[in-house]
Amino acid sequence: MEKLINDFSFGLFFWQMTLFLLLLLSLRKFAWKPILSALDDREKQQQKKCHLPKEQSKREIVY
Repeated sequence: MEKLINDFSFGLFFWQMTLFLLLLLSLRKFAWKPILSALDDREKQQQKKCHLPKEQSKREIVY
């Protein structure tokens, strides 16, 4: 453990953090938003499917 502390390099730490933040930002832009929009679309479709039989059954009762 002491070897890790003694061999710590601020330059390497800086570049690792920079690359990690770039990775997070690129994933947020190119992956996270499309995944969330696909999930929202699927949720809307499922809600439509769930409400459709209820509306049909109400129509059958009225007619």
